[in-house]
Amino acid sequence: MRSRAGGWAATAAAVLSLAPGCGAPDHTMTKAQAQARIESYLQETFRAAPPGGLALVRTPDETYEESPSDCGTEMFGAGTTGRIEPGVLYTASTRNVSRREIERFQAAVVAHWRARAARVERHGGGWRIYPGREGYWLAVAHYPSVHKLHVLGYLDQCIWPYGTPAPGP
Repeated sequence: MRSRAGGWAATAAAVLSLAPGCGAPDHTMTKAQAQARIESYLQETFRAAPPGGLALVRTPDETYEESPSDCGTEMFGAGTTGRIEPGVLYTASTRNVSRREIERFQAAVVAHWRARAARVERHGGGWRIYPGREGYWLAVAHYPSVHKLHVLGYLDQCIWPYGTPAPGP
């Protein structure tokens, strides 16, 4: 039979575990590990594309500080938890590239990932690809008004930049 003190302690622990921010994991993969996995998906994507005039260039890191709506906050209204959602973005100018070449690129990428049993969906003016079940996704989008093609890899999970809440190196 439980004592009252033991029952109270168990109830308090259960309530605290449900408080905003208290459910954050103590350990996650690091930003570098996540970006390495994203990069591997992107490189596979580029190998599947036909050779042509698209010169994709990696932009500076696409790391998104989590927002209260994404990962929660330490306490209501207290700001962010310090977790991030990492991404890697490649972009290409399409100013001197034919629309047909852009369509061939997108079709080859979509065909490659469908052949690997990835979930592929139309998303806006482009494609969203889910290569596995671990929370990663890729996006391929053409923006004709600004003559750009974006290929983005992203982890849709909140992680600690250095794997733990403590400051990194």
